[in-house]
Amino acid sequence: METEKNISNIEESLEIINKMIFTAKVNIKGGSFYFLFWGWLIILISLGVFSLEKFTNMMNSEVLWSLTFVGVIVSGIYGYKKEKKEKFTTYTGNIYMWVWLGFLIVVAGLIFIIIYDKAYTLIGPVILLLAGYATLLSGIIIKFKPLIIGALFMWTLGITAFFIHNEYALIVEAFAVLCGYLIPGYMLKNKKDDENI
Repeated sequence: METEKNISNIEESLEIINKMIFTAKVNIKGGSFYFLFWGWLIILISLGVFSLEKFTNMMNSEVLWSLTFVGVIVSGIYGYKKEKKEKFTTYTGNIYMWVWLGFLIVVAGLIFIIIYDKAYTLIGPVILLLAGYATLLSGIIIKFKPLIIGALFMWTLGITAFFIHNEYALIVEAFAVLCGYLIPGYMLKNKKDDENI
């Protein structure tokens, strides 16, 4: 009788562990939303600002960047709803969240400093370098090499964008986001559940 009870407890424990592992994999794959959402948003804004600066006489075309505030709200709502649905919170998921929350806080502070100092050309390259760092950490946390490689592209192209002092820096920045967010994001989204992450 005691043996059957122990076996039942072991089976229940294994089932709980399996559910937690599956949930962690699904949560990590669900993180692809952020890479895809922000990748497309940044690319569209970059190309929009580039087009306005290159082909029109519009002043203050950089006002399009204010759409990133909408992106923060959309990401926050998505994350809140996703968190309410989850039954298990994993250590990995918590670290992942804090990496990106820390990124957001640092970027907000740096944007304020850069705007105050009127060094506007630094915003894109600095954000790319910081985003590359957060992307690298994400790749290490979830053991996903495409994110690590994407981070290297973001760093390299962020430094390149710093030396381009015209609207073509926006094209470099868009390409960096393509390599760092979109390509790894789609790879992560399409990853099969039974594959190792």
